[in-house]
Amino acid sequence: LPYRDSVRVFLQPVVDAGPSFVVQQGTRVTFQPKVNDSTLTFAWNPTPDLSAAGVLRASVTASQDRVYRLTAIGQNGCTASDTLTVRILKPVKIPNAFSPNGDGVHDTWQIEHMADYPGSSLHVFNRYGQQVFSSKGYATPWDGKVNGKDLPVGVYYYVIELRNGFSPLNGSITIIR
Repeated sequence: LPYRDSVRVFLQPVVDAGPSFVVQQGTRVTFQPKVNDSTLTFAWNPTPDLSAAGVLRASVTASQDRVYRLTAIGQNGCTASDTLTVRILKPVKIPNAFSPNGDGVHDTWQIEHMADYPGSSLHVFNRYGQQVFSSKGYATPWDGKVNGKDLPVGVYYYVIELRNGFSPLNGSITIIR
């Protein structure tokens, strides 16, 4: 009988790390990857904040923007990888005063991280409850004017609606000149 060589073929892993997430800081998310073989072993990286790095459906409490890589390892060391991104919505930082006096320092009311909340709205009222400023989103920070005229020095009140399940934020803003 002639000698026959045998050929062994190993299945190449195929992996999809799953959808990326945009969540509020501190939210727990569970990854939803898809693979072509249930006998694969898995490794997620980076590992410090993961529930378990060697499981298919790892979870994480989102504390910072991060890209995670899932590597699937099959028989005979065949590997495949894919990534997903977890992006957090940081809390808005609302200054309690600004000075729209044209000196180039704090001339507008800059609300940090508000642009991260699409569909948000902002309303500012004077002490009589009259609306003096309104904005959908916050592409253009408030300059302390109403209808092109400077508002007087004083305390004004705001309501910020971030939407997407967040409670409205309210407080006061002081104009200083």
